[in-house]
Amino acid sequence: MVLRSLVRLALFVSILAIFTPVMPAFAHSFNAADIKINHPYATPTSVGVRNGAVYFRSIHNNGKKADRLLSARTDIADRIELHHMLMDGTVMRMREVASILLPPGDGPSFRNGQTDAYHLMLINLKTPLKEGDRFNVWLKFENSGEKEVTVKVQKSKETSHEHH
Repeated sequence: MVLRSLVRLALFVSILAIFTPVMPAFAHSFNAADIKINHPYATPTSVGVRNGAVYFRSIHNNGKKADRLLSARTDIADRIELHHMLMDGTVMRMREVASILLPPGDGPSFRNGQTDAYHLMLINLKTPLKEGDRFNVWLKFENSGEKEVTVKVQKSKETSHEHH
């Protein structure tokens, strides 16, 4: 009786495995030469919001010499600007920068909610960013070339408010 139940369970699991659609795994990190790009993510946007932002858990330079993030592009927005956010007294200032220096080892912060951090500003989104969506961004580095990464749209774990 027990053996028959185990056989039925094994058969059921096998059939379930055959008919369950395979979902692609979400790669959380990408490598561009010596640069490790860890967990690219964007926060959801509301209908009518024209801009969004892409963050990273980290971008780490495993090489012996500095590199620079020069630009980024995507199909879901007209353009991407590299932005730096910094507290100026009690005011958060955000400005576009020409490039982002990535020294060997731990580099600058790219996390949402940090007071001295960088992000990619998605300008003129073609559609709102919905939680669970994924889209591609191509990052261009001075020494490490261009790398396509997949960005996951999710609510930020670093902060309870959205940044647009």
